[in-house]
Amino acid sequence: MKQLVYFLIAGALVVLTPASPAQAETFDLVTFATPAGQRSSGNDHVGFTETAGNAFLQLAVYRSAPGSGDAARDFAAEWDDLVTRRYRVLGELNTETANLDGGWKLTMGSAPVHAEGTQGFVSMLAVFSGHGVKVSVLVNLNDQRFQPKVDAFLESIQLREPPPQAAPATTVAAAPAGAGGQPPLAGREWYKSVASYSNWGYNPSAAEIAKIGNQGYTRWSYIFNADGTYAFTREFWSMNKYQEYWFHEETGAYRVAGDTLTVTPRTARRILRNKTGQQQGDAMPAERETTTYRFGYHFFEGLGEWNLVLTPTTGQPTQRDGSFSSNELFPTSYLFGPPPAR
Repeated sequence: MKQLVYFLIAGALVVLTPASPAQAETFDLVTFATPAGQRSSGNDHVGFTETAGNAFLQLAVYRSAPGSGDAARDFAAEWDDLVTRRYRVLGELNTETANLDGGWKLTMGSAPVHAEGTQGFVSMLAVFSGHGVKVSVLVNLNDQRFQPKVDAFLESIQLREPPPQAAPATTVAAAPAGAGGQPPLAGREWYKSVASYSNWGYNPSAAEIAKIGNQGYTRWSYIFNADGTYAFTREFWSMNKYQEYWFHEETGAYRVAGDTLTVTPRTARRILRNKTGQQQGDAMPAERETTTYRFGYHFFEGLGEWNLVLTPTTGQPTQRDGSFSSNELFPTSYLFGPPPAR
């Protein structure tokens, strides 16, 4: 699969070449040569399915959505939403990224997958990131005879910049109500995720690295309750151990004093679950780390969302939260936003 993906990435350097006007159609920001097959559509996508006996090819173009400003993060979120939540991933995900003309980046990846009632097939995902948005194209196929059609379809794609009225919302009014337009700390979930082991910042032991592999994702989630208690979850998953989902689950108390937030864990455990969420084996105690942060909020206009900014008063990363944000505005802080739609 890696060789196949690399070829597609190399081809992506000409993805923005003009398509034949007579065969082209436009959906949202994407113009493409209309492929053969049965057409389907919804509010968020247009798709085409071609079959030949038991062989099939599915192509789908998705409506643009607010991007994160980071191509890898955009791809990880779309892969999770469009592939891992729908199918069982059977092998390693191979990805490549290319810079395109016009201010776009393209990240592509593929992996063998399985769906109930369907023979094994390959999912390929192309995510275009730029201009504050992300655009996804999903390809499913189970026979390489369709590969020339996939290549031709991808090479026909042309992207246009989102018009001002289609850009992500930038008004404070779109954010949850709160003092000064800012969201409240309590009563909602605060979330962040990364999709590369090198960015996890978890610092696992050699034995744990052997278990979780070197590719996957990590997600962090805080929920602060109005009664002064909180719940924290960190989930990490490896593509090399695709049936294992490791969790750090923590509960405790928090206290706000001016612009500082102190979290004090009361319980903390590490637990292994399977894909359906069932516990595997016994839970293990985890380190409890009391931390004081300076906290505040920042509104990211490109995303149209508020982020909670947590800055450890020690100036050092915490075991709980991992590596600091890569955002140049907050080099020694953690950024937590709203969770993705589920």
